[in-house]
Amino acid sequence: MGTYTNIAKRRAEQSKEAVTVSAVPMEQASALPTPTPLPKPVKRKQISAYLTPEQLRQLKSLHFMLNINIATDNTVEKSDIVALGIEALSILLGTQVPEYSNIQELRSFVLNKIPKYSGT
Repeated sequence: MGTYTNIAKRRAEQSKEAVTVSAVPMEQASALPTPTPLPKPVKRKQISAYLTPEQLRQLKSLHFMLNINIATDNTVEKSDIVALGIEALSILLGTQVPEYSNIQELRSFVLNKIPKYSGT
């Protein structure tokens, strides 16, 4: 079972245990914060990725930057960062299949589609 499933089950059990009779008067009860709904578990498939030392450094740096000001319950995982990169590349390419003979040519093609790198 996945980590998110276990967290969701644990939160559900805690919320069942937390149901107690409130000693707060009704007029004050409406001022109490409403509990946030539990997030639905996301199905994930584990893969292996071989990164260069520089790519690993960049991933760790992004992971740190994106989590520095986030509450512990809502951290951005490294897999989320990788997934976002895949989604961004997919959007950037669309249905276009560029001609390339190696990863450097593909990287150059992709970077030229980003205004900051293409000079436009």
